[in-house]
Amino acid sequence: MPMARDSTQTWHHERVTPWYDTHVHLDRYAEPERGVLLQRASASGVVLIAVATNLHSSVGVIALLKSHEAVAGGVVGVHPKDARESFEQQLTLMASHPGIVGIGECGFDADGPAVSLQSETFLAQCRIAHRLDLPLVLHIDGDGAWDSFVEHEAAFASLRVVRHYF
Repeated sequence: MPMARDSTQTWHHERVTPWYDTHVHLDRYAEPERGVLLQRASASGVVLIAVATNLHSSVGVIALLKSHEAVAGGVVGVHPKDARESFEQQLTLMASHPGIVGIGECGFDADGPAVSLQSETFLAQCRIAHRLDLPLVLHIDGDGAWDSFVEHEAAFASLRVVRHYF
């Protein structure tokens, strides 16, 4: 049976229960479209893990955890294209919220800002993941991104990681 194009439909026919979407950026949808997506996911038995890309969307992920039963977990963090300084304390507080299951989407992107800033951002998120015993959700894309990631092996060596977008 071919998979339906709209993966929020009940196409899995109870083959897998529950069905998890482990990487959804719900912040990219405005209300009421986001509400419709969440209702369809819930009705279809799909459990969502909402993933942030910056501090603003991290706040949104936490709000979704409080308000929608279809969102079973959240990942808060700073995407490499949004790399920045001075966020570690704020993100640590967000990551301590009940329902947060990971740190990210973090890593390296050839189209992002300077590698030095991406490195600083990545290392801060590794420290948070270590302190809170959370996995990293990685984004590694473009020329040199993998090499930049590997250069920081000591920072993530003992962490659990989920690689996204390669």
